[in-house]
Formats: sequence, structure tokens, C-alpha cells
Amino acid sequence: APIANLTYDFGLEEPLTHEGINCDYCHSISRVQQTNSEFTVEHQFGLLKQGPLQNVKSPVHETRHNPLYRQSL
Repeated sequence: APIANLTYDFGLEEPLTHEGINCDYCHSISRVQQTNSEFTVEHQFGLLKQGPLQNVKSPVHETRHNPLYRQSL
């Protein structure tokens, strides 16, 4: 589980780990790097959420258009 890898909860003890890949995990991805057959995913967790649409307004968090979300890796 990707969240277990980020939080080091390899015993799967935390409730968050049981969510697997949730909305916050995906929409906090700021960059993906590929080297050979390996991918490195960079996150910006917090009140900024990123996605494929431009000029999106949210009453809950900041938003940012990120062209990464229009790609298939």
C-alpha cells in the first residue's frame, strides 16, 4: 500500500493505511520521475490539491492545475 510506504506503517495498524490510495494521496502528487523501470512520486501534502482542470475554486482547500494529471505514465 503506498500510504504504508509513506508512513512506515508496514504492520498495517493505522486506519489511514487501510484506505489504500485515497483522494488526498493522488491529488497531492506534484511530480513523477521515471528512471529506467522505476518511478519516484513526489507529494505536497497539505491544503493544496492538484488536478487536471484549470481555474477550479474550492471552499475547503487551495487548488492548482498540474499538467501531470493529463498524462498516462
